[in-house]
Amino acid sequence: GFKVEARPIYERKDRTVVPLVKAEPEVTGAVKREHEATLAYVRQPVGETKAPINSYWALVADDPSVQIVSQAQVWYVKPLAANLGLGALPVLSAAAPFKSGGRGGPDYYTDVKPGPIAI
Repeated sequence: GFKVEARPIYERKDRTVVPLVKAEPEVTGAVKREHEATLAYVRQPVGETKAPINSYWALVADDPSVQIVSQAQVWYVKPLAANLGLGALPVLSAAAPFKSGGRGGPDYYTDVKPGPIAI
């Protein structure tokens, strides 16, 4: 005797997130400390890029935004494999573009400017 539907809680306009619902003060207050700690953590610099990283052509050509993920996966797995006695085996990595336009819209791309990179 009920109906369920998915409704958007925000929309993107001019590369900005615009809320479509009001925030609940009780909920935002309950998670505020953890939310701020998470933001501080993910904003810490972990490296730097000298060239832009974007996914504008990810669906039709090799792409730097996908390549960096693939290389990071190999970098992470190689020591783990070596610790298991599998260091002589080749490590393959598969990666796909997370944001490459399409149904996500015309501004749904990865676009990292040169400079510091955060988590």
